[in-house]
Parts: sequence; C-alpha cells; structure tokens
Amino acid sequence: PVGVAVDNSTDGSTGDVYVADSGNRRIEKFSSSGVPLGSFGTSGGGEIGGLKGGNSVFVDPSGGNVWVADAGNIRAVEYEPSGNYIAQITGFSENAFGLTVDSIGDVYVVNGAHRVEEFGPALGLAPIRVLENPGPNHPRAVVTNPVGEVFVGNGGAEGVPYQILQFDSGVAATTPTRTFGLESIAGSTGITIDSTSGTFFAVDGPNSDVEAFDLVTLADVETGPSSNVKGTTATVEGTLDPEGVETQYFFEYGTDETYGLKSAEETSSAATSQSVTASLTGLAPETTYDYRLVAVNANGTSRGLNAEFKTGPAVAEVVTLVPPAEVGITTARLNGQLNPEGTETFYTFQYGETREYGAISGFEASSANTLIQITALITELHPGTEYHYRILTFNEHGETVGEDKAFTTLPEVATVDDQSPFATGVSLHEATLHGTVNPGNGVTTYHFDYGPTPAYGTSTPEAYTQLNYEDDSGEQLITGLQPGTVYHYRLVATNLSGTTTGPDETFTTLDGTPPTVETGAATQISPGSATITGVVDPAGESANYEFEVGTTESYGTQLFGSISSPEEVTVGLSGLLPETVYHYRLVASSAAGTVRGADRTFTTPGYPATILQPATPALLPIPVFPKEGPIRLTCKKGFVKKGNKCVKKRHKPVRKKKHKKK
Repeated sequence: PVGVAVDNSTDGSTGDVYVADSGNRRIEKFSSSGVPLGSFGTSGGGEIGGLKGGNSVFVDPSGGNVWVADAGNIRAVEYEPSGNYIAQITGFSENAFGLTVDSIGDVYVVNGAHRVEEFGPALGLAPIRVLENPGPNHPRAVVTNPVGEVFVGNGGAEGVPYQILQFDSGVAATTPTRTFGLESIAGSTGITIDSTSGTFFAVDGPNSDVEAFDLVTLADVETGPSSNVKGTTATVEGTLDPEGVETQYFFEYGTDETYGLKSAEETSSAATSQSVTASLTGLAPETTYDYRLVAVNANGTSRGLNAEFKTGPAVAEVVTLVPPAEVGITTARLNGQLNPEGTETFYTFQYGETREYGAISGFEASSANTLIQITALITELHPGTEYHYRILTFNEHGETVGEDKAFTTLPEVATVDDQSPFATGVSLHEATLHGTVNPGNGVTTYHFDYGPTPAYGTSTPEAYTQLNYEDDSGEQLITGLQPGTVYHYRLVATNLSGTTTGPDETFTTLDGTPPTVETGAATQISPGSATITGVVDPAGESANYEFEVGTTESYGTQLFGSISSPEEVTVGLSGLLPETVYHYRLVASSAAGTVRGADRTFTTPGYPATILQPATPALLPIPVFPKEGPIRLTCKKGFVKKGNKCVKKRHKPVRKKKHKKK
C-alpha cells in the first residue's frame, strides 16, 4: 500500500478507510474498525479501465466521493463510495503523483511535469490554474487548508533540496508566496494539515521521521500616500494589520531606496487592519524622498512597497489656533503654531473688526526647524465686539498667511436701574414690574426676584435685552400674589462679564374683592337682532363691564359699559346673520381684578321666504348703558390717559456719553 484516506464527509460512508494497494492495482475499503468492505479499480478497460499503480487516494469532504491518482494511466479518477466510476481527468504529460480536493470541490493534481494543476467540477473538471514550481524541482504531494491556501511538497530528487511551497487562494495566485522546511526535510511523499490547530505535517522518508511545523503570523503592511509635504516636513501614511500579534512598525525613508532614516517606532497588537502615519521632519527642501512601511514581530519582518514624494521650498508653515486664550472685555491673547522650516522667519498676528484686519501685534523672529508655539497679547479692544485675526509670516522664500479665525470680546458688565424701577397694574393678585438694563453691548438676560420679604424666593423667567450700549426698558408681569401684601422686588441682569443686582424696591397689592359676573340668557332673537343679558356685582367698587360677542369662542366684538352697584345689564344686537350660532359672555373689571362669565350661545332663525337677506350684513352693536354716566378713568403711577384708556408711560433712554481716551 502507498496511500490511505479516511471519509470525513457526512454521507453514509463516514469513517470508512480507503487504502491505495498499488501492487494489486486496486483500492481496498475497510470500516473504521478494520472490517473489509470490498475493493474496486481492477476491472474493465478503456475509459473506465483498471488502475495502474494508484499513488494517492483522497475522499472529497463535501460529498464522500473517492479520488485516485492513477500514475500508470496518467490520470485522476473519481469513484462513488461504492466503487462505481464517475469521471476522470486526463491530459497530463507525465505521471499523476498525488492529489487533493478542497472544501469547495476543486481537484488539485500533482503533475510529473513539475507543477500542480487545479480543476473545477463546477466547470466540468476544466482546468482553473497551474501552480508553477520554480526551478528543476519535483512536486510529490499537495494539500489545502480550510481558507483555500495550497501547500505543495516540492523536491526530493537527487541534488534538489526539499521544501514546502505555499500558494494563496484565488485564480491569480500562481506563484508561491512563501516557503518553509528547507534543510529540515530531506524528501517527502506525504503532507497534511491539522485543520483544527493549523499544524503542518510532512513525512521525511530519508530521515525516518515526520516533521511538524506550527503556523507563524507576520504583519500585513501596505505603504500609503504622502500628504502635507512642505519644505522640510511631510506626513507619510500606510496600512498595518498586526494580526493580533505585538508588532513594532515604522517608516524607512531616505533620498534613495537604501533609505537610511526611519521614523519613531510604534507598537500595535490590533487584530484588524488600521491606518498608520508618521510625521517626517528635518527634510531637505526641494528633494525627492523614498519611503516604505516596515513591521516587525517575533516571527519576522514585513516590508511595504517603495513610494516617494518631493519636498517644496522652505516657506514657513503656520497654524492659527482658536479660540484665543484669556479673552477679556478689552484684551485677548492670540495663540498659534509656526514651523520656520529652519529659515529665519518673521511673524506677527494681524487683527481687526473685519477681514481687512488693520492692526498687527508686532513682529518677532524664529529659525526653528520644528513646530513652535507663538502668542501675542492685544489690548484696547472694544467690548462685546467680534474680531478677526490670522498669522502673517515672511522669510527669504516668501510670505505665508494663516487661516482666518474670529473671537468676540466680553461685554461690559451690565448695569441696572439707571432709572428707578417701579410697579404698575398692581391689583389683588398681580402687578407689572419695570426697570432698565444697559447690556454693555453683550448678550444679556434679566429677571426680577420678588417675594413678601427681602429674601424674595421667587423669580420671573429670564428675558433678553437688545444688543447695544443703551438703557433698555424691561418689564415682566407677576401673578398669584396675595391681596393686601407688601412685596419686595429687585432687577437682576447677567452677561458673560458677570451679574449685576439692582436695589430692593416694594409695592403693596390691593386689599379688596373683584367683581362677580353671570352671563345671562339671550332674548328677543330674530333673524337679524337679539338682546343679551347678564348680572354684574362690582363688590363695592366701580367696575367696567363688556359683552364679548362673535360667531366663535374667539368672539371679536366688545360692547362696553360701567356700573357702581349690583344690577342686571343688557345689550341689544342688530345686523346679525340669519341661521347663525353666536357666542357671547359678560366680562367685568375693577381695581380688584377682572372676572369673565361663562360662554353662552344663541342661534338666529332664518328669514321668511319672501324676505331677502342683505348681501353683506354688518354686526352693529347697540349698547344699553346704565343711567349714570361712564366711570372716570384714574390712571395709576406709571400710566397716563390716552383717550378713554390708560397706557404705560414710556421712559426715553438716556444715551451715555463716551469719553475720549487721553
């Protein structure tokens, strides 16, 4: 016997053993316990003729079919597990020494013509690729691993050193990517791989032993492009896959492919591919450089392909940093970075309220050959103002300007109550607080603190002032107050420069009872008119009342009146639309508060058929006032009369005088 194979498929013959019995020109089949199950390959002639010295046997793991390298007939033959002939591969120029089948069913046959040929059953056993065998070496065995890599036992002839050739998967991989076993194995006719551990085994006949090889992992590297190439600096890139093994990597570089220089070493143990970069400095201006990525681990060194770049003239490289440090009300410290590229370089910061700049911080000089930090303190700025700035440099090679950046100075500290604060609209439960805020040309918010003691306890929501240097009037309504109570309040303003608190002020809510109202029924309803009623009790005060009327609960029409004692009030309506629903309610107001009655409705009927409706009827109120005259208006502090209404008194802002600096 010269060959053996075990059925590792999931078919019915799993575990059966096939032996290539070369002397008897047949394949013997046994159970896993050694019971003979018959033989095949001896009978017949022509295409399905008997075997002539089967050198190798292999069971296809995907289907259980048996492949035999029939050396005497210079062919590879496929059989069913029962021994029935299926197909054959012919056309080799010399003996078929060995074969194997990979996980997808492709057949690899060791050809006596110093090569291994791959055939695809999916293509009718047509040839797919030829794995070239460099030199006068003689392949004797072939095996694949689960990821499709192919290993060929190469050599063994007199004077020819034996080694294992490894090929990548894919039809384009026709030359070996690596070799191993040289000088370890004197010759072999059998190789295999443990698919679980990855250990590789080779029969070493001349040395009467079996050699075992462990897999080792080298990092995968790929040299990438260069970027940011300056006069004396450049950034080089690459891709590294350490394969989970601790790996040191760096870039070799120099003015030719002997390199001579290298970047700082970095370490990675990542299990996936990653981008790596290195910043190269101290380069010669206007010079071509070669470079490549190199990775080293405990198993060896990987080198990427060579690439190149050319440096430019040594003009300065600048980086404007933002935001500036220490921005104040009238000052700011500007920061940046500069690489003079080893040439004496003068630099300054340009700044101003527009991109025209208009001012500089003063020139300084440096001849460094690395990135340095630069800074400048600028003063006499305007508060709350946006400024643009950038770096300007020049040397013997030319001028460089940095990117435009911007910052905003802090505003002046806000001031409050340049005019005395006051409260208006004070009633039983509410009041409107007033004050003035000068925002100092910055974004400023304000609110009122208020409460029954100087500890306050309650604040109004934050509101914004205008963005200027002027005194802005602020007012906020507060509600939910207790009647007849003294309240303390103050105005508070905040911007980026701090918080300012105004003086404590007070007001007293009214001590009284608001009126009561009841919306009454609608009477005398016709297609174009109606009378609505209600009852008002002013609670001992003088009160104004009004009927709100409209076709929705938004109303729209207001009918006014006034009373000083409880009584029923009515209003006649005319100019109504026929067949229309009208909403109405009674509202009463006094110094003690405002009360609204319930919403009620009525529906006008339609006109008789002989009466034409007006084209565009108008709603004309006909108010019915009490016999006494209207209530005289008395406006409270902070309000003035305008017609029959009280309106808020407006304070004219006082513009601050600007003092010239001596």
